[in-house]
Amino acid sequence: MKGAHIYCSWSHVVTMMCAQILHALRLRLGSLFTVRPSTMNTLSHANKVRDCAMAEKLFWAMLSHLQAFSPRLFEALANVD
Repeated sequence: MKGAHIYCSWSHVVTMMCAQILHALRLRLGSLFTVRPSTMNTLSHANKVRDCAMAEKLFWAMLSHLQAFSPRLFEALANVD
């Protein structure tokens, strides 16, 4: 389709990460960071139709990387009651 936008997996992941960061900042700093994404319909559609296997694979890869990068942090987190 001519003129159609492509919403790739990379864009989806980056959008979700930015949303999480902005949400955390909003909780910490109040309404200073109020953002209304213009692609809410695109994001909603992608969340419904995109296979979650991509996000799950990314999560486990990042967790493995971070555990190798800082094993003491994860040991300390495992011992928290």
